[in-house]
Amino acid sequence: MANFVELSPRITPAGSRLFVPASASPWEDGPGPRRAGVSSMGVGGTNAHVVLEQAPPVRTADGPGDGVFVVPVSAASARSAQDTADRMLDFAAANPESLGRLAHTMTAGRRRLAHREAVVLVRRAGRIDTWRTGTRRARRGHDSVFVFPGQGTALGDLSAARAEIDGFAGLFAQALSSLPADDRQPVEALLTGQPAPDAAPRITELAMLVRSVVIARSLLADGIEPRSLCGYSLGEVAAGVVAEVLTLDEAAAAVTARARILASAPPGAMIRARLPEASAGPYLRPGVSLAIVPGARDCVFSGELTAIEALAAELRAAGVASVRIPVAHPFHSTFLEPFAERYTAAWAEFDLRPRCGG
Repeated sequence: MANFVELSPRITPAGSRLFVPASASPWEDGPGPRRAGVSSMGVGGTNAHVVLEQAPPVRTADGPGDGVFVVPVSAASARSAQDTADRMLDFAAANPESLGRLAHTMTAGRRRLAHREAVVLVRRAGRIDTWRTGTRRARRGHDSVFVFPGQGTALGDLSAARAEIDGFAGLFAQALSSLPADDRQPVEALLTGQPAPDAAPRITELAMLVRSVVIARSLLADGIEPRSLCGYSLGEVAAGVVAEVLTLDEAAAAVTARARILASAPPGAMIRARLPEASAGPYLRPGVSLAIVPGARDCVFSGELTAIEALAAELRAAGVASVRIPVAHPFHSTFLEPFAERYTAAWAEFDLRPRCGG
């Protein structure tokens, strides 16, 4: 106690819990948080009282397990942002167990400057993989856009989001309830990390649809208002659901109809290559179509299985980075044109409700 000299003889604290601390002493942890009352007594009769409680322990996502971490980088110049990202990658390679703390520090502990870059760090099976957006100058007053992926994208595990993000569990349950009863459990299993090695392509596509819609609705609930929605392939359907052009149960019916129509389609494959569209021409041939151009330096090829395998070998020989997309059919290729009319007729069964801007 500040300025304490001597206890009043009128107070007899012996045998009671009342005592005056004359020096600092340890305050051991107990079964609950530590709490303290602080009082300030004014001579004129004005008193103030505060009750303090020990802060909850800070949770960290770090550890030896697998995980994905998005690390923002910003600096006053483009060169400085690039140098900072390089140093951060060096740190991540030397300290793979500290990626969570690194991402938190770079997100919460730094000013947001004009030149920015995002780095994705993936810790999987003891190795670190990275992906960088490249440095760009931020624009003021920019609008947000929701971009929805197509089939072949990793589903991930929504268990942590369902447990820790306010309202996410309810949105997830609501989305699952929109599916046919027989599809709910296998879709939930795929989205919560449960093994499903024999999941039919239709179930995987339904899981991707539910995942995209639930994440988008969670962001909307948090107050993020995108100016526009876009996607490719199955992502277009998810964008339509979020925009309320159609309901989730209608979208699920469309996915099921497509699976039924494509049951007799030829097997095929797709591959994504780090190529600008202008450089894709030499790789097109009978059996290979340019399916999607998802970015300025990305192309997706689709076609016959043997033709795509040959293309993959050719891309490796040319030093072009590429990755196979796990699909059962050559989507967005000329091989599926005979099925387009039936698929169009299936969509005509739904009462689509385009929304006007505003």
